[in-house]
Amino acid sequence: MRRFAGLISTGLALCTVIAAHLYAEDPGGSANRVVLDRQQEIARRVEDLKEKMKRVADGLQEKEPEAAAKLYQGLEALRGSLLDQDIKEIIALVAQAQMGTAIEKQQEIVNDLQGILDILENRNSENDLKKKLEEIRKLMAELKGVQKDQKDITKDTSDINKDREKDVAEMKEALENAIKEQQELEDTLKQNDAAGMEKDIEQAKKDLEALKAEQDKLQSEMKNAQSPEVRDLADAVKGLKDLIKKQEEAIAKAKASAEGAQQTKEAIEAIEKLQKEQESIQKRTKEAAAEDSSQKMGSIQKAQEKNARDAARAEEKLSGLPDSKGTDEAKKAMEEARKAMEKASKDLEDETPGLAQQNEQKAAEALAKAKEALEKDLAQAGQNREKDLADQAKAQGDLKDATQKLADAMGKAGEKSDSKPVKDAMKEASEKTQGASGDMKKAEQELGQKNPAGAKTNQDQALNTLSQAKEKLEQLERQLAQKDAKAMGEVAKKQQNLQDKAHDLSKKLEEMAGKSGENGDMKKAAEQASKSTKSASQEMGEASQQMSDGKSSEAEQNQQEASKDLQKAAQALDKMQKAQAASKDKQDEKAKEVAAKQAELERKMKDLAEKMDEAAKKNAQKDPNGSASMSKAGQKTQQASGEMNKAGKQMEQKDNQSAQQNQEAAKKALEEAKKELEKLTQRELTDEQKRKLEQLRERQRKIEEQLKKMSEKAAKVPEKKSSESLSDASKSASQTQQSQQQQNSQQAQQDSEKTEEDLQKAMEDLEEAERQYAQQLQEEQLQQMENQLQELVQRQEVINSETRRLDEAKKKDGDLDRKGQMDVRKIRNEQEELRKIAEALRKKIEEEGSQVYTWVLETCRDDMGTIAEELGKQEVGEYTQELEGDVLSRLKELVSAMQKERQRRKKQQQQGGGGGGGGPLIPDVAELKLLRTMQVQLKQKTERFAKETTKVAQKELDPVQAAILKRLRAEQGHIAQLTRNFTEKVKEKMQGGGR
Repeated sequence: MRRFAGLISTGLALCTVIAAHLYAEDPGGSANRVVLDRQQEIARRVEDLKEKMKRVADGLQEKEPEAAAKLYQGLEALRGSLLDQDIKEIIALVAQAQMGTAIEKQQEIVNDLQGILDILENRNSENDLKKKLEEIRKLMAELKGVQKDQKDITKDTSDINKDREKDVAEMKEALENAIKEQQELEDTLKQNDAAGMEKDIEQAKKDLEALKAEQDKLQSEMKNAQSPEVRDLADAVKGLKDLIKKQEEAIAKAKASAEGAQQTKEAIEAIEKLQKEQESIQKRTKEAAAEDSSQKMGSIQKAQEKNARDAARAEEKLSGLPDSKGTDEAKKAMEEARKAMEKASKDLEDETPGLAQQNEQKAAEALAKAKEALEKDLAQAGQNREKDLADQAKAQGDLKDATQKLADAMGKAGEKSDSKPVKDAMKEASEKTQGASGDMKKAEQELGQKNPAGAKTNQDQALNTLSQAKEKLEQLERQLAQKDAKAMGEVAKKQQNLQDKAHDLSKKLEEMAGKSGENGDMKKAAEQASKSTKSASQEMGEASQQMSDGKSSEAEQNQQEASKDLQKAAQALDKMQKAQAASKDKQDEKAKEVAAKQAELERKMKDLAEKMDEAAKKNAQKDPNGSASMSKAGQKTQQASGEMNKAGKQMEQKDNQSAQQNQEAAKKALEEAKKELEKLTQRELTDEQKRKLEQLRERQRKIEEQLKKMSEKAAKVPEKKSSESLSDASKSASQTQQSQQQQNSQQAQQDSEKTEEDLQKAMEDLEEAERQYAQQLQEEQLQQMENQLQELVQRQEVINSETRRLDEAKKKDGDLDRKGQMDVRKIRNEQEELRKIAEALRKKIEEEGSQVYTWVLETCRDDMGTIAEELGKQEVGEYTQELEGDVLSRLKELVSAMQKERQRRKKQQQQGGGGGGGGPLIPDVAELKLLRTMQVQLKQKTERFAKETTKVAQKELDPVQAAILKRLRAEQGHIAQLTRNFTEKVKEKMQGGGR
């Protein structure tokens, strides 16, 4: 589709060029041959286009019917446009030098091609869009009325339900409040049961002590279950693991220190790169501001936007640096730089270079600040480097001694062993460990000589040797452990059982944390105890699995960790006990408050039970079923009152746990009473209520019918989404009718509320459709205005060119010949035609409330009229050409302004801003930008005029210069008045809160 649209666009462009030649050239000239050639080229292209469109449409018919239909539509429009005939007629007219008639035919072709292009681009005409908007707005107005009617139906249905429930509504509400209050009292009592909490803590401490004792016992049992050889191997493996861990930490520390310095250097380099780019941007902005070039500002804005993105990436790099005062300062400065760059980018986009320069300077200063902070950090790191290496050397020496000690111990253990495999393995491991100790010694020496790179090589070698020794011993450990598998399996089962106990205890401690209430210290201690016990449980599970896998050294490590965690849990419980003791008086006081509130609630429920009993007796004959439900509700409420009384007595005796049981029973009885009251809401409607519901059904039926018609109207717009949402609302209205017909007022109210929701959704969809069509309409109007302005520019250029040509001929020959005079009359008529077009466009823009655009077109219109008058007097000299130049310049600025506004809207849509549609066609910011451009151009013209009039010494201006000066003054006056108008407009908006 795009390819064919491109072909049509090319045809339009050719037609425009041909039109220009038709206006400009003399009959029988060489240019006529150019026109003929190009017109014949269009004829050939139109024939090719028809064939291609037909062939492609046939091919798409099966797989892409919509695209095929669009091509067929365009093809029919192309065939029905009489394009072939028009082209043939133009060729004949040009050959006969009948340019006037040829021009008219050429315009018909342009109009036909534009219509076909609109079809292929799926563009709606302005009238179509206006009609769709009008239909949508009618639907919205109609829907607003439907929404009001539906809201009234919901209210009337609600009134029926309230009438049905008026005798039980207060009782039901009282029960709901009582249930809620009873739950709160129960929760508060749980959190302030001092005796119960103290008892729970004591029990948890005993459970923990028992767990730890069992865990310590299991460690001994696992040792006893191992053969001496496996025990020795396990001890050796454990020692090696500890050494490996420490050596890895030493290497990691050295690496972090080296990498930190390198990262800081890289960050400084990145900032320096940003500084250079920012300096270039500042220079370019200053130049663009001096020249007042919006085109240059656009390219600078993109450069500033890119630099802001690069600054954000540099900011991310800084976040990976080690924490320090310098790094923190650099991070803050980089954030300031990035934000300033982003603001500068926005300023450039808004064409406010003064503000942009301020923010660019802020960015440059922040970058310098960030660089300075990092350089200080790097210098300080260099000063600390010597001490760091000395500390690393000492740590490596201590680790070397520990490694040598382990090597000696493994050697002795191997000599004592009766098992040859163990003896050999221990000997080999001892030798390797001794070798690792030697490598560590070399690393210590290298660090002492400030050669971390050499130390790293020896450290890696030591680590590799220790790992080899460990793996060899672990392999032998697993092999020998198979002999101990049975005994070890029994210990593993016990460990698994102990894990389950620890898990249960962690859950119990978690519950105790929940009961701690407002006591933050107690809650924190309970949570810590639960966390440590849970961690111990996980380590026990791992130990159990490792025993089964023959990894006794790893199992022993996890057992020890589990024992440590249990000890941490016990310490946390001690803190919890102290916190609980410190708040005991407060908890007791809170429990007394609960008892007092419980007594008050008991009294309320006793009174409520009596009211229910009276109501049941009153309606016993009139409504026996309802009376029975009311009576049961009263009995349950009385039962709840009794349970509350028991709870109060238990609290007096400080038996809060029993009181909680009574509170739970009271809450249950209240909930059962509520269920009995809810049965009353299902009673049969009275005759009066039935009559009202039937009336509502008739009103609902009308709404349903109305919605169906509205859905059909929306489908014709076409507006599928709105049509579907209106259809959904119609279905909801139908469901509401069914509930009304079934005399189910409760369900009818819910269905009516659902219908309201669907109606609101339909309104939102229509509002969105209105916004989109309004947006499309504005885009179409802007496009049409731009097209009209482009046409004015092209035709004005031809007039200007002809005027210059005729002026040169007049100067050369002293006067114009008969043909020249005819040419002047011809371009005079053309200028008058352009004046009419400009006036029609001015009126259209004036209707949109645009002051600046209207004034520019008004100025163009008036100047075109003056040009036509001058041409009518056969004046083609300096003054006429000055006016023509001004008109062309203003028209081009209008085209540029229109293009920028359309680009702004497109960008806003891409960024998710919606692109407008509800605001003015030409916003204030676009008007102000054009006004600013007009002022810049006027300044340049004034400077040029001043320069030209001072070239030649003269006492006063000649008539042409005087006329030009008068125009400059008038134009400056208009711009000043427009500026004042805008100032007042902004003030009014600010005073009105931006409305």
